Formats: sequence, structure tokens, C-alpha cells
Amino acid sequence: MTDDFNSKYFVCNIHGLIEVKSLALKFLHTPEFQRMRHIKQLGLCSYVFPSAIHTRFEHSLGVYYLTGKILERIQLKYPNREFFLSEFGKKTNLTSKIIELIKIAGLCHDIGHGPYSHIFDDIIMMNSQNYKCHEIRSIMIVERIYQRELSDELSFQEISFIKSIIYPKENHTGVIYQIVCNYLNGIDVDKFDYLMRDPMNLCKSKGFDPIRIIDNIIISDEDDIVYHFNCAYNIFEMFKIRYSMHKESYNHKTIKIIELMFNDIFKLLNPILKINEITDNMDLFCKFTDNTIEEYLNLIDICQIPLLDKDRINVQMAKNVYDDILHRRLYKMIADEINNVNIFDEFIEYYVKEHPQLNKNDFIVLTQKIGYVSGNKPDPFLSIKFYNKENKKNIFALEKSKISGLINSEYQETRSLLILKKSHFFSEVLDVWKLYSKQF
Repeated sequence: MTDDFNSKYFVCNIHGLIEVKSLALKFLHTPEFQRMRHIKQLGLCSYVFPSAIHTRFEHSLGVYYLTGKILERIQLKYPNREFFLSEFGKKTNLTSKIIELIKIAGLCHDIGHGPYSHIFDDIIMMNSQNYKCHEIRSIMIVERIYQRELSDELSFQEISFIKSIIYPKENHTGVIYQIVCNYLNGIDVDKFDYLMRDPMNLCKSKGFDPIRIIDNIIISDEDDIVYHFNCAYNIFEMFKIRYSMHKESYNHKTIKIIELMFNDIFKLLNPILKINEITDNMDLFCKFTDNTIEEYLNLIDICQIPLLDKDRINVQMAKNVYDDILHRRLYKMIADEINNVNIFDEFIEYYVKEHPQLNKNDFIVLTQKIGYVSGNKPDPFLSIKFYNKENKKNIFALEKSKISGLINSEYQETRSLLILKKSHFFSEVLDVWKLYSKQF
């Protein structure tokens, strides 16, 4: 690609000036991409942390920028190296066009997020059969933009390549597929940006700086990204900050309670709005933002929208839950346990048997795995490779205990919350729980 006189600059509070090339602008200036201005990066966190109002839009620009930084570094260190790209069926150098395609993948990697970001996938789409994963929706939307606006500018191989970077499959191996979404160990520019951006917007004293890691990467003979031994603590610090953000902010107990209350609103409105089927219709999905549900509840009154009797009841119940959120009449947390996932189910069985004024549906047990990774992923340090400057061919893994004697072998914890929906029973249930839990 030659000099791009049609590029535009965006001012970012994390990275400063970000130049977006003209091809990337054709993705950015679409309704699908602009929708991300109305998808908060941290979902409902702003109900507890008022400054957590940054969106997927600016995060996506940050990922575009950092993708370029890594690729520039690789190109500088390996100017003649060829990389096998399965969509093209051949090896190729890092040309300016290939670099821009990878950056566009970074730009569009989150375009498939639903309202309230991860809440849409983790809670609302939990029982849905289709397109539960935002990465799958991202490549569907990228294809949609391509078919409508860019089929004359990008080849089938080029758009397929962009999609493969967003959502790599088993045959997509090597360094090129470890930059935006690193399937090996989770060290990627997506994580770099949000661990810089989120702490800043939550007024945390310390965010993450990936520059030392980026500047010192090399590529192994097996075509994997390898990190300098001296960056080992920086990498550990990255995962530690991730854990701290999940522990203190993303999974703050009040945020989780508000998420569950919004989920109840979604359940009440689902028979009317068919929310769990929204991903079957991308025209509708691409209009669905954080504001949709609240606007719907308000417009019913403003426009006096007629409803069936059964729907009117559900809408009123949804309004009541939303009103409770606004007035801070929230569900109550009875207890919080780490790595003791069965105790709450046993307590609920005991309580409803002894106190029939409540039933099992009045309780919620929320269980989450948080740590260096989420879900059932393995310890990332098992898949991180290091090198020493003295011998770059000697690639090795590193036990966490070698990084610091204060780091233990655990990389994840299971956290469970016991939540009561009927808050007027809170004191009574809490007293029973205190007595019950003493036996353990």
C-alpha cells in the first residue's frame, strides 16, 4: 500500500493520536461499527464505578493501534521472513497490505458484542443455540459489511483472512494468529489494550504497560511468539492485573447483582422482544445496544404502545425491577465463598425446608472462575515460551515460582455468591446462614 492521503486521525486517551488508514475507515464508517459507541466496554460497571463509561468503539481503535505496533516490530526484526497464511495458500512477507488486513481484524474483533458486552454472552445467551460467541458474530458482521460495501476492494481470500484472525481455527497456527486473539496463552493486543484502558477509566493507580514486552518479542523456528526472560515478571504482572480487575471491579458483588436483575428484565421481556433469538437476525442485532431495553420501557409509556394483557403484566414487572435498580433496592448478597461451590446449594435446601415462606427460586447461586484466565482454560504459563539474549535458539518454559518466590502454583479460583431476591427477608436469612455456616 502506498502513502494513504485519505487516512484519519483519532485522539485516544491511552495511545495519543491513532492513524486509521482509508481501508479500515470503510469498516469504521458503517452503522455496524458505529453501534459500538453505544456498547460500554465494562457492561454495567458504571452503576458502581461512574467513570466506567468507555465503549467498545475506543477499545477497538486501541487494538487496531497496538496490532500495528507489534507488526511494525516484527517487520523491523524479520524483514525477509515469510509467513504461511492458509487463506492465501502460500507463504508471504509482511507487506503493508497484509499488515493492514491484520489491523482491520483487530479493529473489528469486538464488533459482534451484544448489549452490556460479556453479559449478553454469559447470561442472556446462555441457553441460546445459535451464535452464542461474540467472535462468531464478529466474523458474520465483517462478512455482512464486506458483501454490502467492500466486495470490489477486497478479495475473497483477503476477507477470509481478516475473519481467520478474529476467530482462529485449529489450522490457523503461527505468529500471525497470536497477535489479536492468542489461542496459546492469552497474551495478545486485545488484553494489552483493555488492561491499559480499564484501570485508567476506573481511576486505578496502576494499569499495564505492554511496550517492553512488545519491543522484546522474537519468533521461534516453530513460528510462535517468544518473550524475553527479563519480561517474565511483566507478563506475570499483566495476568495479576487481569485477576485484580476481575476480583475488584468486573465481578464486584453489586455489579453482579445488578447484572442478575437486568437478566430478570430480559427474561420478562423475552416473550415480547424475542431477545434470545435476536442473533438469528443480524439486521435486528446490529440495532441492539445498551440503550435498547431502557428506551423500550420508556417508549411504551411515551408512545402509549398497546399491549396484550399478558405482555402488559410482564412489562410492568420489568419496569418494577428496573425501578428497583434506579432506587438501589437491589437483591441482597448473603455470603461469598471461595472454592466451596456446594455449600450454598445445601444451605438453600435446608432453608426452604425449614422456612416455607421462601422457595428455591428466591435464591440465586452465582459461580464464577476468575484468575489469570476465565472458564476452563489451562494455566497460561504452561504455554508461554521464553528466550535469553545470550542464546535466542534456546526456547524454554518457565515455572511461576522461578519468576518470584511469592507466586504459588494456583492460577484460578472459583467464587460463589449466595444472593437473595426478596430483600425484605435479608436479616432473617442472614442470621440463619451465620448459624448454618459455623458447622463448616
